[in-house]
Amino acid sequence: MMMSASDWIAPAVALAALPLIAVALRFQRGRTVSPLRRTTRALIVQETIALDPRRRVHLVACAGKRVVLLTGGPQDLVIGWLSEP
Repeated sequence: MMMSASDWIAPAVALAALPLIAVALRFQRGRTVSPLRRTTRALIVQETIALDPRRRVHLVACAGKRVVLLTGGPQDLVIGWLSEP
């Protein structure tokens, strides 16, 4: 029995749609919130500036506040907490 062109259209469209569905699922998977993963980060390094080959100044957001840190010297220091703008 010979198949007509209309018999091939549905399987061809389904086959062509599979890669598009796979790509959409991949993007969706990246946005899904897993109950095992934290949705917000408590500690974020916003900026880092190198003072010399060893020492760096970091602007870090921690629990909604910002702190300036100096690292790489004989000891790490908290320079200070920044007030709200």
